[in-house]
Amino acid sequence: MAVSESWSKHSQSLDASREYHRRYFVAVSNAVRKEILEKLAEHPSTAEELSQKLGLPIDTINYHLQILEWGFCVTKDDQGRYTLTKEGRVIDYLGERSKKPPKANKWVSENP
Repeated sequence: MAVSESWSKHSQSLDASREYHRRYFVAVSNAVRKEILEKLAEHPSTAEELSQKLGLPIDTINYHLQILEWGFCVTKDDQGRYTLTKEGRVIDYLGERSKKPPKANKWVSENP
């Protein structure tokens, strides 16, 4: 798997690496931004299209897209369409993980 350009730029020092991870975790730690990532995983979209799909005001979508861009999760092309980056593909993993039942439930049901 290729190393992303954003990581290459931020992996030169410990401080740069910390900043990269801080920005990334801020970007993916919000429910609205996770919904945006899920929609973009289905299909690249403009801010207006995302606003319609999610039923949120365009200003709200633009705010969250800026944070996702800042956090290395999305890129914007010349036509204004946002697409997921390698970092933004975390939504694929989160989606799969959420479909699996938590292991604690099995333990709790066996040990009342």
